[in-house]
Amino acid sequence: MNDRPVIRSTLRHLALLIVAIAFAPAVATADPKPALAPLPLPTFTADSSKIEADEHLTWSIRFNLQNRLPAGIYLDSLNLDPGETHVERTKVFDISRIVAGNSVSAGESQGLGYTGPAVVEHGRLTFRLGFHRGDKSRTSLTATVEAMPGPVSRDHPSQFLTVNGRRVEYLTFPARRDSSPGLLLVHGRGDDARTLMRTALRIAGLGYTVLAVSLPGYGQSEGPADVVGTLTVQALGAAFDQLKVTRGVDAKRTGAWGIGTGATGVTLLAQGRADIRATVAEAGFYDLWALYRALKDPGLRESIVRGAGSDSSGWRARSPVLNPGTPTSILILHGEKDTVVAVQQARGFAESLKARGGDVETRFFPNSLRDLPPGDVTRTAIEYLDRKLGK
Repeated sequence: MNDRPVIRSTLRHLALLIVAIAFAPAVATADPKPALAPLPLPTFTADSSKIEADEHLTWSIRFNLQNRLPAGIYLDSLNLDPGETHVERTKVFDISRIVAGNSVSAGESQGLGYTGPAVVEHGRLTFRLGFHRGDKSRTSLTATVEAMPGPVSRDHPSQFLTVNGRRVEYLTFPARRDSSPGLLLVHGRGDDARTLMRTALRIAGLGYTVLAVSLPGYGQSEGPADVVGTLTVQALGAAFDQLKVTRGVDAKRTGAWGIGTGATGVTLLAQGRADIRATVAEAGFYDLWALYRALKDPGLRESIVRGAGSDSSGWRARSPVLNPGTPTSILILHGEKDTVVAVQQARGFAESLKARGGDVETRFFPNSLRDLPPGDVTRTAIEYLDRKLGK
């Protein structure tokens, strides 16, 4: 259930950036070497203490590395470290390409730059520079940058519905035309509506008005998180109703796209609503009991029981393959090497829908685990949605 942040006054996520630096190896001699005397450390600084993500949700950060040592230093890697946003506050990305092969001679300095996706809206980024000398002794330096909410965050504030006495968070991303198809966009475990802003912007740019929603217990939606139980499906239904009355949306051309747990949620919703004209289910699960039995992570197993309870009827209700309804039309996307939700679940669900006369399309990615290639997924999904909802 591991799938692909809300502006707060406190820092919500912590990203750790690590730079590894190695000195040039010393020339071997026959005589024993004396202990190296303390030397001045290099300096590693960011050009600015604060940055904002731009209108494309991209960070651009410049650094200066000054080598005050009498020997050259050689950069090995620069890594931005992520984790799962719903569970951990530390994230990791490998961006070694920006420093691989670079070197800084004695007494010289060099500028370094990082440009990449903004993985949080508001957070403290700690860049740690680690290095060692010829005697293998190690130390590190740090530079800290505060990432601030940028124009996309300011232009898309969270809004709220009330469902069963609890608030449900959503964001809207309008298409650039008066009448457009509408799309409900639903995240998976570890994310929320605001982490989908980059995806929502891209889809809106392709002619769809997008409403991204946080599942109960995620983002600023009030819980509990019930593993796509009744509360979740009702919240998604209310969000879909809101989409249909959103300015500029053609209510007769509306669909839903879910990722991971969100894929299961929109599938369950679509099984009971003929007004969802097209559904994209990306990396979902379709049989909760089969998923539970196959999981090797005890933490995930416990989270299922905590959210879904232990009643078999509740588990069946959360399993689209065991529900009699059939979505109007559905596209199922799944990785063939998924080690959390086996691809057989997706294949079996697709075949069961076809046996009921359902309008089913599939695409399976032979080299993918949970995370599917975003470019291929977007092209496949938008081509499908264009056919089903029209442009």
